[in-house]
Amino acid sequence: MRLFTLRGRRITVEVPVQVALQKRKNSAVTIKRQHGVVTNISKSGACIVVQSVVVEGEHLFFSAQKDGDNYLYLAGLSMGSKDFSVSAKVISMDTCTRNNTNGFKLGVEFVNEQKELFDYLKKTA
Repeated sequence: MRLFTLRGRRITVEVPVQVALQKRKNSAVTIKRQHGVVTNISKSGACIVVQSVVVEGEHLFFSAQKDGDNYLYLAGLSMGSKDFSVSAKVISMDTCTRNNTNGFKLGVEFVNEQKELFDYLKKTA
């Protein structure tokens, strides 16, 4: 039995991101997006703060979990001249207050490890 799972090294960042839903079956991405901010990131996941958890009538937490029909599609992750888009699964959600505004904190696990994105943000952070 395994008591603890090691979590990857994280860095604190303030990176704006556009959050959409991506269908797992055909990879189609919703047109409407939610503005968010990545507040910390590792090679395997991130924490994203959004003001609303609904995009085109779909709840981000419930529809993009490990067994859901969708992934979260994180677009516009950019710092400087690089621009990244990443698919992720939601693993946690909590309420939060950021800059005196109520919102939601989403813990996400990337579908594929994001070593290049993490290394790039680590250099620029």
